Amino acid sequence: MSERFTDGVGDMLRSVLLVLPKALAFPVILLVGWLIAKAVRRLVDKILERVGFDWLVERRRGQDRSAALEVRRQ
Repeated sequence: MSERFTDGVGDMLRSVLLVLPKALAFPVILLVGWLIAKAVRRLVDKILERVGFDWLVERRRGQDRSAALEVRRQ
């Protein structure tokens, strides 16, 4: 009976030790992914700013509003 108990405890310990590296790697992978996403966001933001994307969007919105007003007036 004690042999079964020690075998069971050994199996449990082995299972925990097999899961432990994955459990420790998860937050590291999550952190690295978050940092990469932040860097990509900054890069895209700078590129869009240089291209003048905000200005183009605002200009387009103005055109849409003026077109809508013209349709209402007619």
